[in-house]
Amino acid sequence: MAGFFTKIKSSSTASSTPSNKDVVPKKKEEPVLDLTPLEKMLQHTPLRDDGTDRFFGLENFGNTCYCNSIVQALFYSESFRDHVVNYPPSSPSNTPNGSRPRVPVNIRPPPTDPVVAEPKQKGLSTSQVIKQRQAMNHQLPGQVGVRPEDKPDTPEYKKKQAMIKGPILELAKENSAAYGMDECTFTGLKDIFLALIDSNTHTGVLSPQRFLEIFKRDNEMFRNSMHQDAHEFYGLVLNDVINTIEATARRMQLQAPGDGLDGLAHSVGHALG
Repeated sequence: MAGFFTKIKSSSTASSTPSNKDVVPKKKEEPVLDLTPLEKMLQHTPLRDDGTDRFFGLENFGNTCYCNSIVQALFYSESFRDHVVNYPPSSPSNTPNGSRPRVPVNIRPPPTDPVVAEPKQKGLSTSQVIKQRQAMNHQLPGQVGVRPEDKPDTPEYKKKQAMIKGPILELAKENSAAYGMDECTFTGLKDIFLALIDSNTHTGVLSPQRFLEIFKRDNEMFRNSMHQDAHEFYGLVLNDVINTIEATARRMQLQAPGDGLDGLAHSVGHALG
């Protein structure tokens, strides 16, 4: 009789244990990306028409930080930015109501790396979060290493987070014809400025790849993979801007000799110092 009840008990236990086929896999929790202090400050702020509240990072292609720092500095030089964006003057003959043309922009999908984004843990105090981050950044010898982009306090981690949040703007098409100009460093720079101003978000990432292709095409010394001097790059960009504006002004003067020069070449040259 005891053996009979033992069999019944073991049978009921086995039947109550779900098989692997019956187990429903848990849905993977989507990572929650924390807002930076800047994003929190701007999230309910209306966008400005002049682009002064656009805080975009420029994508780095290994050795192009010389480009990113200079382009960002030029964009935040208000006088320089305004002159570049508004030259040549838009006219009703080539744009509706004389408004400036819009730059064709592609939005690149964000990278999908589940390891990079850190799930937000509920119920942790600030001190606990700090201790957790310190533990990740200071591992004992012999432990499995953590990639720099997975450590919350590293620049690599912040770059990855920016790429995941997006948007990532790409300027992949030639747009110089909309300005009535040949493609050059000036038109590539103007494309970047207009793309940032026309963006419908305060923050994001912009890829300067097209601009770099144009610049390297016209400057052979920058075509290699070596690290370049930012000051030299700065000088070459400004020289191209000045030369392009002067050449365009002369062409416009020949096409309309009665109008004369509009003085914009002098204004931009003065803004450059």
